[in-house]
Amino acid sequence: TANEWQEYVVCFEGALPVPDEQPPPPPPPTAAGAGPVRQMTSGVLYELWRDVEGSTVPDLGASDRFPDHPSERHVVGGDEFDINTLVQGDGVAYFESPTDIADHIGTRMRGYFRAPEDGCYSFVLATDDDGELWVGDVLDGDTSKDPHSVSAGDDTCDDDLALALVASVPGWAPPRAWDRFPEQVSSPIALRRGQFVLLDAFAKEWEGGDSLAVAVTLPSGQFLGPIPVSEYMFLD
Repeated sequence: TANEWQEYVVCFEGALPVPDEQPPPPPPPTAAGAGPVRQMTSGVLYELWRDVEGSTVPDLGASDRFPDHPSERHVVGGDEFDINTLVQGDGVAYFESPTDIADHIGTRMRGYFRAPEDGCYSFVLATDDDGELWVGDVLDGDTSKDPHSVSAGDDTCDDDLALALVASVPGWAPPRAWDRFPEQVSSPIALRRGQFVLLDAFAKEWEGGDSLAVAVTLPSGQFLGPIPVSEYMFLD
C-alpha cells in the first residue's frame, strides 16, 4: 500500500552521489522546490541488493538492508559506471538496469525527469519479476508558468503529483516489453516544460531473468523507451 511504501520513496536532496566532474558550460539546469534552488546533474541512481528472499517489491522492503545498505550503488550516466554493461550496448545510457545479473536480487533506480514540453505524460514500467514505479515531488525548473490544469487535446490529465504508485508489473515482463499488463502504464500526468518530477522504480527478482526499465510517452505522442538519461534524467 501507499502508506507502507511512503517511508521508502523519498525525496533525496543532498543524498545522491554525483559524478566527480561537472558538465562543461552551459551550466546544468536548476530546480526550485520548497528549499533552496538546486543544481541538477544528468544521471539516474542505480542500486542493487543481492541475496534477498522473495519475488515481490514488498519483499525487498522487508529486508533489513533496505534502503540504506545496497550491495552496489552507481550513477547511470556518470563517469564511474560502464554503460557498456547495459542491455542496449549502443553507447547511450538509459533509465534501464543491466539484465540477467543474478537470482534473488532487488533493484531500485531513481532520478528526476525533466519535462521537455507542456502537456500530459504517461510513464511505463517493464520489470522482471515484480515491479513498481512511483512519482514523487515536482520541482519547478526554468519556467514561471502555472503548473496546474495542463491539458493535451481534449483530455485533461492529473496535476496532483503527491507521492503515488503510478505503474506496476504484477508478475514479470521481458526486457522492454511495455504492454504485457495494463498496470504497466500510468494515467496521464500533467507537467510544464522545464519541470522536474521524481521517478522511483523498483524490481524484485526471484529466479531466472531480471531487468528494469522506464519509458515515457510525451505530449507530442513520441515514445521514449527506455528514457535516455543525458537529455531527460537528472540528480540533485
